[in-house]
Amino acid sequence: MIGGTSSQAKYEHLYDIQFPERPGALNEFLQAVGNQWNISLFHYRGQGGDTGRCSSALKHLTSVT
Repeated sequence: MIGGTSSQAKYEHLYDIQFPERPGALNEFLQAVGNQWNISLFHYRGQGGDTGRCSSALKHLTSVT
């Protein structure tokens, strides 16, 4: 990421996720994440194939801030 890591995001983790290109895939992901995580970054890029890639940053809400 441009600018580097923020000191305020100590407990944030970056993930590279692949989604199947089909209806409902994003909703299934959000249901799996549930309400215990804060999604602070979500960049999805579909290129017309069977899967699309997503860069995501998640922080567990019970982590010490």
